[in-house]
Amino acid sequence: MLVLARGRVHRTPCSGVRPAPGRPSIHLIFSLLAALAAASCGGDSGSGPGPSPSPQPPTISTISPSAGSTGGSTSVRITGTNFKAGATVAIGGVSASSVSVLDSSTLTAVTGARGPGTVDVVVSVGGLTGTLAQGFTYATPGPANNPTPVVAKISARGSRPNAPEGFADVDETIAVKATVTDNETPPDQLVYQWSADAGEIAGTGPSVTWKAPRPATTPATNTLSLLVIERYVTPDGSVHENRANRSVAIAVHDSVREVGDMAVLFLEDFSNTPTSPETVVRNFSTKCRGRADELSDVRNNRKNYVIDSWHVGEPDVTIQFDGVCGFRSRSADACVAVPVRWNVSKVPSGEKSVSQGIDHVTAIYDADRWYLCDSDFEAGPETTAFGFKK
Repeated sequence: MLVLARGRVHRTPCSGVRPAPGRPSIHLIFSLLAALAAASCGGDSGSGPGPSPSPQPPTISTISPSAGSTGGSTSVRITGTNFKAGATVAIGGVSASSVSVLDSSTLTAVTGARGPGTVDVVVSVGGLTGTLAQGFTYATPGPANNPTPVVAKISARGSRPNAPEGFADVDETIAVKATVTDNETPPDQLVYQWSADAGEIAGTGPSVTWKAPRPATTPATNTLSLLVIERYVTPDGSVHENRANRSVAIAVHDSVREVGDMAVLFLEDFSNTPTSPETVVRNFSTKCRGRADELSDVRNNRKNYVIDSWHVGEPDVTIQFDGVCGFRSRSADACVAVPVRWNVSKVPSGEKSVSQGIDHVTAIYDADRWYLCDSDFEAGPETTAFGFKK
């Protein structure tokens, strides 16, 4: 504080100001000195500086133009707030060059090269960022009359060796590949949008995988569809799109069950004497020699034996496209082994006998469905009906 002593002003520690007793004539002086002392001791004068405001992040309102070539070198103008010297710009994760801050709300930059797509624009200032989501589109440069891409083929094939195209078993993951051509845009710069009416698609680009569903009944058909999009920039800076579509049908099977069920049904039909021979072989392919052989065997059996009782066991099924089944080396796409037992009466004597063993049935896959092909019986040691043939 300041005090007046012997005509001079002295500064004393700030502990309040007391006017000298008996000197009322200098009251006004002491009032002024008290005000100065309060100010010098940090008293509230009402006009001291407040805390500095926190830096505010930049914001982005617009970018113009909003599209450019995948080759980069597009000059853009970005508007927003809180731009400062030293600001940086990234478009689709690629740093822009020649960034120039014109004022706090405007800057310019030049895009870098990037693959096609609609991407975010980010401005960074002093560690703070502002984003314009999906604000800029990279597109391939092309002429105004740019032709549409061509989806030449979609192939879909399972993981089993020699599996046919367009085939899948339930819960199987198959490889799906599109063959696409375009005169202006490389295939890896096109946009691929896959969809399916059921099942699960995984991956992006021209090659993906698809996991087949488990439909209520099989065989069933599911459809995979592809939309190919070509985005391109014409010389006037306009962005355009060409679109091409193609679909592929996938036959979905539960092969082990389907083939096993057909083999069991064939043996049950055969065992039921009143069933006609033609009905017995209805699931055999006409392309297989085994159908005619089996039809002849069933007719002869009906003439010579009556089947009194039978048992058909559980089928053991192996799927192996273009494979060879072990018993008698039969070529087939599937092999089935079924344990069977027949108790029979010989015609006309009525003599009783037994035929027991393994029936080996083969199957082929043709025109999106399974067919039986051959049937060969391997008699076991308990067999006594040596003339019994099926």
